Amino acid sequence: MAEFNGGGFPPRPWTVWQHKVFQRFGKPWAPNDYKAIPSMHFKIENGKPGFVFYINEPNGQPGAVVTAFAQADDFYSFLEAFEAVCHGKEEKVVIEFKTMFNGQQRLEQPMVISKLIVGINADKIIYISVAAKGKKQPIFEMLPSINVGFNGADGERLNTEQASKYCALGYIKRIRGAADTYLSLKVEEPPQKNKPMNQPSSRSTTDWETDVTF
Repeated sequence: MAEFNGGGFPPRPWTVWQHKVFQRFGKPWAPNDYKAIPSMHFKIENGKPGFVFYINEPNGQPGAVVTAFAQADDFYSFLEAFEAVCHGKEEKVVIEFKTMFNGQQRLEQPMVISKLIVGINADKIIYISVAAKGKKQPIFEMLPSINVGFNGADGERLNTEQASKYCALGYIKRIRGAADTYLSLKVEEPPQKNKPMNQPSSRSTTDWETDVTF
């Protein structure tokens, strides 16, 4: 007999993307309040790499989630732009994620549903963020854990800017490697669909821009 969770549904099978190595936690919504803290999870879904963001704001909508998945080529382009930010070639890069459907209604023009942002803040810390209408915008700073310190050859602690750069580049390398391995090995024939052409699809489009205001 299958086991059921509290919601009355069978538990979903565990996948590698649930491992903590693919998750990061953002800045608390209130200083030193770690009871409500956003989290970011890298995963690949239906052949599309991307992120799932759990907003988890105090007194916010329970289970509020923002997703940002892209075709593989678009995702790898995002990683290249992320690296450009790390090397100081760009101050901020934003990708818009769009859909042609609003519920069951097909739109005349694509509608933005979320924006994935990478940049450098005033403290020279590299960050990832996501913006979606009606949800607070979490910030995920690229910094080493509190258990790790980066020191130079002279024994002095590296400044925050340098440490953030190394941390961000390491993160890029890790998720790029995971995407390379998964997309190379986990290739399955897509299921056949007999869906009319005018029905909604989960396929979304991406676009580059610099303004993150909805």
